[in-house]
Amino acid sequence: MTFVTGDKLLIARLNKYKKTVDARIKQNMKNGAGQIMALSLTKTPEKTGELRDRAYFEGPVKSVDGYAVEVGYEKLAHIKEENRYAVPVHERTEVHHKIGQAKFLEDAVNEFEDEWKDLMSDAHKKSMGGI
Repeated sequence: MTFVTGDKLLIARLNKYKKTVDARIKQNMKNGAGQIMALSLTKTPEKTGELRDRAYFEGPVKSVDGYAVEVGYEKLAHIKEENRYAVPVHERTEVHHKIGQAKFLEDAVNEFEDEWKDLMSDAHKKSMGGI
């Protein structure tokens, strides 16, 4: 580990860390969102395949608290309200599906929680090595 002496050097190293960690966090968030979606797709009910075709993930984008990714089915701006059905399929736990299950996205997010934490921790650890 490198020791820092002097205010200017400290500020320079902190600025370098911020730039590096931001880039790594954004990349890891994008990778993690893709992995969550891939896991979710293995759980998504498949009657016609249309629901799986509506899957998407976006980001990361700057938010009030930092960065955010969006993972979902049916981008609301692109699908008329009367043609939306992802939420009912997701929420109706009493329905048995030949392929897939209810709570397909929620379960994927919950299963990926530890890996998500590891991705964020990894971004910080690797960024610390550069300062």
